[in-house]
Amino acid sequence: MTQPTITSVDVYCSQGDEARRQQHREFCAEVGAVPFPMSEAALALLPALQAIESNFCAGSLHIVMEDGNLDDTCVQYAIDDAVKDGNAEEERIARALAALSYNERVALYSCFVPNDYTADDLD
Repeated sequence: MTQPTITSVDVYCSQGDEARRQQHREFCAEVGAVPFPMSEAALALLPALQAIESNFCAGSLHIVMEDGNLDDTCVQYAIDDAVKDGNAEEERIARALAALSYNERVALYSCFVPNDYTADDLD
């Protein structure tokens, strides 16, 4: 028997207490959030991103995980910035993001911001 596919919407709607999860479900329904399938590699990276989520706006991953610039050039910029800043954890995460496909990055990003990307944005 195969495991059900976990999606970005599943992850987004599983965060917080029940009231918060309900708000997330209503928001996803309202904006028509696309349930991007999560690969095992993306799911494996999720806890590390959740641990530093409050620092997205100030850290090396800002342009990727806060602004949603998921192309290879922006991910490489995040790696270079983390190296320059001496932030080993953000460098490790950025390198792991670089190893993901663009579509995997879209799914992972959508766990945090479920209404920025549509199926038309995938490669």
